[in-house]
Amino acid sequence: MTSRPVVHDLTALLETHMPVWPTSPLPVFEPVGLLPRDGYSIERISCTSH
Repeated sequence: MTSRPVVHDLTALLETHMPVWPTSPLPVFEPVGLLPRDGYSIERISCTSH
């Protein structure tokens, strides 16, 4: 019997008004494709990383 590795999801959710470092800008979510107009939904995300 072999044991399976344990995986811990450490994913941080990206939100418009999430806490950030005081001098860092908030994430920006910009619609690029809109379902009613383009037939698909897609966003451009801009954020800082460390």
